[in-house]
Amino acid sequence: TIETDGPPGAFAIARALWRLGKRVFVLIDHEGGAKLMEDIIREAQSSLPTDTTMNTKSTIQLIEDIIHVDPGNRGLGKIWTDLQIEKRPDLLYNLYGAVESMYDAKTVFVLTGFYILSAGTIETDGPPGAFAIARALWRLGKRVFVLIDHEGGAKLMEDIIREAQSSLPTETSLVAPSVILCPMRSSGIDYEKYLTELLQKHNPDHVVSIERPCRARDNLYHNMRGLDITQYTAPLDWFFLEAAKRSIRTVGVGDGGNEIGMLNLLPYIEKHVPNGPVLASAVGCDYLISAGCVCLKFHQISFDLHLTHGSCRVSNWGGYAIAAALYALHRDRSGQDDQSILVDVHLEKKIVQFMTEKYGIVDGPLAKVVPFIDGLPFDPDHLQLISQLEAAAKSH
Repeated sequence: TIETDGPPGAFAIARALWRLGKRVFVLIDHEGGAKLMEDIIREAQSSLPTDTTMNTKSTIQLIEDIIHVDPGNRGLGKIWTDLQIEKRPDLLYNLYGAVESMYDAKTVFVLTGFYILSAGTIETDGPPGAFAIARALWRLGKRVFVLIDHEGGAKLMEDIIREAQSSLPTETSLVAPSVILCPMRSSGIDYEKYLTELLQKHNPDHVVSIERPCRARDNLYHNMRGLDITQYTAPLDWFFLEAAKRSIRTVGVGDGGNEIGMLNLLPYIEKHVPNGPVLASAVGCDYLISAGCVCLKFHQISFDLHLTHGSCRVSNWGGYAIAAALYALHRDRSGQDDQSILVDVHLEKKIVQFMTEKYGIVDGPLAKVVPFIDGLPFDPDHLQLISQLEAAAKSH
């Protein structure tokens, strides 16, 4: 058998880390020792005050870690390394703060749609994640408006919201998300007046952006190659600039450095992202969820986790993570296990089908109408990621 020296000290370490909100795994190769550790952990749980907040925080950090992968080498993996060396978790772990703020929201604007110059339409990264966020907030009783500046994208969002309504129990108390089609800049409208009227009409207390272009310091909007896409881009980042004046909280989700909110990482984007000095976002946010930050960061956790290897770093993953984190937080706060907050795989398959078969929306890197997102097939790669996030959300 094993000796008495070791397990008590291991438990002391594990308990201290646990109370600091860390996710802890005790590994031992003796059956009796393993049962001993399980017994004393149960004893510790029963002797401590009922407080799931730390556990929920660690769960949400695990969710955020899962989306932090940059095997496509876009440059954000190197940013992770810098931030670790500089001890800047405030720039890497914002998911808990974001969902805690959104959980108390009443009205939320969700912005999406990134124009692909070579294809003349928007890309598949963005709308699925925006829908996942909108659906989660809707199920939590929030009033949600999805804003997009592409006609096909707007019709897509309307289609998938109708599909979601038909798949849920009839509940008159929950108002489904609304879609607002914003004219492109080339329409020549007075955008500041138009956007101000939207704010005054709907009075959002939160604005969330996912895979949405942002002005750079030259006041133009650039794609990842540094090319100008300004005339195809409604200046919806204005909401973020206006937010601070109106006590509106902002959440940005991006994966490349040129999206709304990425100003928070400006010096790192300029240093590590190709064309960074040209394309870097000039607008920040309260909470930045950077999907694609950690280069091949693996976790030994209680369920099987395989990080995808490919040309992928996907903003949609940030949207899926927000939905998973809202589920975990709601279960903590309310004691209710409302799984309708989680990403619905059937509906996500539907939105990918609608994007490609009905509206000709393209995969960004490939610039082709295929059921791929950021160079990877939705099935199995993105479906596997959704499954991993759900498992993480349910792990505590």
